[in-house]
Amino acid sequence: MPITPHPEAMITVTQLMAKTLGVLHEIIEIEHEHPKEAMVLMMAFITGVAIQVKDKLETLEPKLGEQLLDAVGMSLNPTGRKTIEKLNKNDPSLNKSASGIASNDLIGAVNFLMKRLSSDISSHLDELPFTLRNDVTVLHSLSAVVGDIFNKFAVRDLDTSIEDFVKNIRTFAGKTGQNNAFDKKCH
Repeated sequence: MPITPHPEAMITVTQLMAKTLGVLHEIIEIEHEHPKEAMVLMMAFITGVAIQVKDKLETLEPKLGEQLLDAVGMSLNPTGRKTIEKLNKNDPSLNKSASGIASNDLIGAVNFLMKRLSSDISSHLDELPFTLRNDVTVLHSLSAVVGDIFNKFAVRDLDTSIEDFVKNIRTFAGKTGQNNAFDKKCH
């Protein structure tokens, strides 16, 4: 579910950014002894802002600042920059994927990933020694993967997320053998 900031807050941030960029442009345009001085100044400014904002967000919610830095980092890599350019242009290609799943088809996305993960686990399980090809190995592995995913996505409330996850497992466990395991009963 996308999170959209309040319009008044967006206007305030946009105005602040415009004012700040004006001052930064003036600093960049000042004649420097070495051209890279401007880059070093901007790097110090951006790093300082990022650290201060990260720390402030951490006071609202644990890991929220780290999540911000991860998002900024992803947006700065070449793929992220291309995605941001597409977002700014409302490029419809962002709604397309190699999977062919529509951007609003959560059920299709869950079933797609479920089939892929299940297939991968089954094929790799066969590569293990015979004595380790069992439910204990699979369940411990899945627990480690889920824990890692929770950490990567910096879930807001770990206890609630785990409870929701357990509810979904109970729902899915009763649907083995069905093609469409995901339904509206899941949280």
